[in-house]
Formats: sequence, C-alpha cells, structure tokens
Amino acid sequence: MVYNTALPVIFKAPKYADSLWKVAEKKKVKVNLNVDLVEVRPDKKEAVFKSLSKPDETYVQEVSFCY
Repeated sequence: MVYNTALPVIFKAPKYADSLWKVAEKKKVKVNLNVDLVEVRPDKKEAVFKSLSKPDETYVQEVSFCY
C-alpha cells in the first residue's frame, strides 16, 4: 500500500503525524511526501505523480484504488 501526499509531512498536526508514522511503519505503508497527482490513466490502472520538491521529476505508479 502507498500513501501519497502533497504535504511535506504525513499530517499537519505533529501529535497525529507521529502516530501515523508508527502505523505506516507497522503496516508497511510506503509514504511519499511532496508529490502531486497530475494524471490518472484508468484504462492502464496507472497514476502519474509529479515531485513538488523536484518539479522536473514525474513517476508512474500502478493503482488499484485511488482516493
């Protein structure tokens, strides 16, 4: 499972962020910070993300569910 967020942190409130990092680690959730969803390719089950810290970089991620 992967969690992508445009924020530079997992959650704005540090109290909850600390807990969420522990849950992500325990459940083996890959967390990507500073990324922006720029395209969804439903026919290929892909999502394209752009790095907000390095705007020249994009990557394609296979998805089965997008929320």
